[in-house]
Amino acid sequence: DSNTHHSHCSKKCVVVAFAEINGQDVVSQYPREKTEMEGQDVALNCNISRLATVFWYRQNPGGALHYALRIFSSGTVDKSPDLPERFTAEYTSPRLVSCLSAHSSLLN
Repeated sequence: DSNTHHSHCSKKCVVVAFAEINGQDVVSQYPREKTEMEGQDVALNCNISRLATVFWYRQNPGGALHYALRIFSSGTVDKSPDLPERFTAEYTSPRLVSCLSAHSSLLN
């Protein structure tokens, strides 16, 4: 039940998503991985088999996971205070998709 994303670092970063789900629920991420040149926008999507809260975490290579944000099925986002502004998240409930984006146009 995990997913990956690019973060605000001079080097490569990884972001993982977990959904608050039970039993046979399925979480899948697409694209599975994505590499972009520094300064490019990056977006990753997480498909969820039913409505759930999605937790996104980020990780530097070899480092620990750090809470990035959570997004509720209502669309409400709770961000970590240290998450750069350029990260945004949305939840599309009819399709059960959460998208995490990093926008190059926003500093930090």
